[in-house]
Amino acid sequence: MDNPSICDGVIREIKDSKLVVMDNNSTSETFLLDKETEFLQVIFSKEEQKPISEMKIEKGDVREGDIVSVFYKNEGGKKKSAAVKKIVNKKSLMEKASEMQMDYIEIVALLSNIKPLFYEIVQDGKIDEIKDFFEERRLICDFSKERCEDLGKDGLIDRNKESFLFVSKDRRKIKNFKKTYLGSSDREKNAEIGILLGYPKCCADNFIKETIERYSDYDLEDRSKYHYFRMSSLSKTFSPLANPLFCFYGRVDKSSREKIEILNENIIKNTSLSTPYLYLTSHVPCSFDCKETIEYARKVYFAIKEENESVAEELLETLSKPVLFFSVFEFVVFEGEGSRNELYYEKIAKPHSLVDDEIIKKIEKGNRLTVSDDKIGIYRDGVKVDTIKKKSKEDGFLIPFSNKVI
Repeated sequence: MDNPSICDGVIREIKDSKLVVMDNNSTSETFLLDKETEFLQVIFSKEEQKPISEMKIEKGDVREGDIVSVFYKNEGGKKKSAAVKKIVNKKSLMEKASEMQMDYIEIVALLSNIKPLFYEIVQDGKIDEIKDFFEERRLICDFSKERCEDLGKDGLIDRNKESFLFVSKDRRKIKNFKKTYLGSSDREKNAEIGILLGYPKCCADNFIKETIERYSDYDLEDRSKYHYFRMSSLSKTFSPLANPLFCFYGRVDKSSREKIEILNENIIKNTSLSTPYLYLTSHVPCSFDCKETIEYARKVYFAIKEENESVAEELLETLSKPVLFFSVFEFVVFEGEGSRNELYYEKIAKPHSLVDDEIIKKIEKGNRLTVSDDKIGIYRDGVKVDTIKKKSKEDGFLIPFSNKVI
């Protein structure tokens, strides 16, 4: 059919030979259907603002409420349809992960064959949706309530509403991981768990030796602070690819869930991302210049970039900013450059944390700060304007991430 007219709208009625569509002007249009009418499904990418695939479907696949484009010509005063194209808006992987309340970064790593397996605590009400998502991609899901009761006593899982999810392309890897993870009497001290999840051996071993054992008397939040301080003091360079600071899960226990939710809301509000996951690897590196971590994270970055370039670029830009770190929930991100002892900055950058407002007010007075074991000096154009006193050398230290170290 040459030069057909097009009507875009929503199907209000579809019968054997009649199609009624409510167009964009809220006007009902009626079209005749016959055996020659083609039915097609068009996948439309909202990100790219264009159709990315088209395939023939059966008439029965088109229903009331579907968005369609109807191609037709007037014949004898009647509108005869040549083709009905059902428009399906393709959700990005990030949007889908957000709907399932799952870790977008970990899903990308798994689907891209970078990570062999991952596990997560998921909402029981999402199980069917999650199962369909992974099985469509030929991945194996295993849901388990095993050990939920004793973990629930520690506040690590709501055993009445949540389950463990294990996902991999290899059923044997799930079986092996479950045996190691759920069967371990002291999971914190089992480096094999990290290795099975695809984390570098150097990082898994270091986490047990230098974090769990060295700081065994501290809670998870303080362990992370001391570990990051030690990482900072030992690192020669500070690659944003090895920046784990915005990965709050696993660094604290469930008693801090409210703080995590507030920070996640801040991240979403302060960026264009619909996910709070601002990192390229969820494990704790042995250093900010760990070669194996950087190589792993680089692969994840390019996998994200292939799926959504703007998300990848914003993610890397955020991770490339220097940070004044006080605790897992209290830090200040800067637009600026510096070293472990000194920072020149233009302004405080996003994302914002739960750091005390008085600290923010002092920092905003200056454009340069210096850090020693007992204080942080604030300067404006060479003149000292304020001081932040430290309780310990770990209470406020610089981690000078930079986009110059990729």
